[in-house]
Amino acid sequence: MKSTIAKLKTALSRILRPQSSNHSPQVEDVIVNFDDGWSWIPKWSEIFHNQMDLWRTHVEKAENGPRVLMATCTGGNSTMTPLEALIAVGLTLRGAKVEFLLCDKVLSACPNMITVGADDQKEFIENGPNKCDWCFTAGFKTYADLGLKIHTLSQWYSTEEVTESKQLANSITFDTIADFEDLDVLIGHHAYTGTLRYFGRGDLNSEPNGLIVLKRYLEAGILTNRALHRLFHDRKFSHTVINQGIYVPQGVVVGAAKKFNSTVTVFDVAYRKKSIIVDDWSKNFEEGVEHWKELPWNSEMEKEIQNYLDSRRKGTLDWIQVQSADGPDSVSQISKELGIDFNKPTVALLTNVIWDAQVFYPTNAFKSMIDWLKITIQYFEKRKDLQLLIRVHPGELQGFVKSRQLAVDEINRMFPQLPENVFVIPPESPINTYAAIEKCSAILIYATTAGIELAGVGYPVVVTGEAWVRNKGFTLDASNESEYIQILDSLPLKPDRLEAEKYVLAQKYAYHHYFRRMIPFEMLDPQNSDNVPYTIKPVGIEGFMPGADVGLDVVCDGILKGTNFYYPYESVQKSSASHEFYTLGSPKH
Repeated sequence: MKSTIAKLKTALSRILRPQSSNHSPQVEDVIVNFDDGWSWIPKWSEIFHNQMDLWRTHVEKAENGPRVLMATCTGGNSTMTPLEALIAVGLTLRGAKVEFLLCDKVLSACPNMITVGADDQKEFIENGPNKCDWCFTAGFKTYADLGLKIHTLSQWYSTEEVTESKQLANSITFDTIADFEDLDVLIGHHAYTGTLRYFGRGDLNSEPNGLIVLKRYLEAGILTNRALHRLFHDRKFSHTVINQGIYVPQGVVVGAAKKFNSTVTVFDVAYRKKSIIVDDWSKNFEEGVEHWKELPWNSEMEKEIQNYLDSRRKGTLDWIQVQSADGPDSVSQISKELGIDFNKPTVALLTNVIWDAQVFYPTNAFKSMIDWLKITIQYFEKRKDLQLLIRVHPGELQGFVKSRQLAVDEINRMFPQLPENVFVIPPESPINTYAAIEKCSAILIYATTAGIELAGVGYPVVVTGEAWVRNKGFTLDASNESEYIQILDSLPLKPDRLEAEKYVLAQKYAYHHYFRRMIPFEMLDPQNSDNVPYTIKPVGIEGFMPGADVGLDVVCDGILKGTNFYYPYESVQKSSASHEFYTLGSPKH
């Protein structure tokens, strides 16, 4: 796709005026099945210990506070929507006037849609999203009892704009969609990433319906943008909170909020149980080493992070897990299964999910992860003195979006006959990744977060994509193919572990990332369910007040005051549960 910029601007005359619609969404408008899909919706009266009158008093007190938009949009998300409600409660009790935004079944495409094959694509193209009734009702039921204002998209755009959005989307060519802007807000990029996610692919080259679906996402993005322009102009939100901040409509929310000088806070669930990770979008997810490099390091902090990194081997302290807890973790067993001789110098390569890498991480040394794979295998084909062990990301076959572009297929396409010194662990393999790389002298990554923990236990890590660990001072970073080849030429590294100073840096950053960037909410009660990851404990209104939950304080202060979204793990009095670490041997160092 070319990087052509197509700035198609539309007159603002119709945009910056509220619509006259008085429609108020009602749950009763929708026939629902209460036996399925509703168990995650918070029961606020129970959570507040039946103190709803006291809650309404706090809502009234916050009426003149700074306005915050919780731009949920797609309400049928059992992971994100209750968290947005939880944060909204915390903000309200700190004096903010919080309002919600929901899509009321009007968008032509959204993140709830993914594809398996041609039949569901045909259904989507002809009829649009198929979960709208449930999605809107779930979001509305999550928020309704709180009594906070709920906006719907259809209240904020005109009938003419529905037609105009469709016409604009249909007029754009494939080569120009990615750079398409509407009213000076980038829409095309988010439509493209949303489409990649829909197909579970890193490109649309082999998708016959790719352009048609892409235009549906573009149409939805334009219509969202028109509604947001009118909403932000009318309500003048000081702050905006949105999950993930990419795709359609979430990415469009970010662009519109920034245009209207509203601060933007983006969050997602984190690996550690009960935790989220939050960013101030104005910082573009970049943070300087000064935020963690000077941590007052001591043996207790080192012990804590090493115990946690050991736990990652089985995921015992996490609620997001992609590593099998029961797979082979004996080096000799893995060697026999793969036919690899770990007595020979071996380098590990860890992939990302292809579509995920293309969506979330800017390219750096290579134009794509597939290009990186190709160059790397070609290099090792000539290095008979080294073995390359490729671990394909297990997440390709897990999660809500199942990848339809598998790394193994791409490798087989590029190399029908693999070099004898290259070995591949496919995504479905239960082989424990951490055991498989135990004898490796270096780790090659594109952008996987595994680079943080592996550097943190002493492995030299080579980075070619825009990974979290890049430019932190303890990894080998390549900015182009030539630099990458030079690094590969230096393999195997001697010694095959990080030197002491870099090792401390790597541990500090791992500590910062997993303990400080991942912010726990103590009121969350993790559930053993793929669709319902947690419930909110009945802590009463006092459980949401300032000082009751440090994590909620950090998030609310970050939104309202602009402070860093860092949990003060090193100074918080740990509960006994915080020390229940699962230890599996000693780190590499």
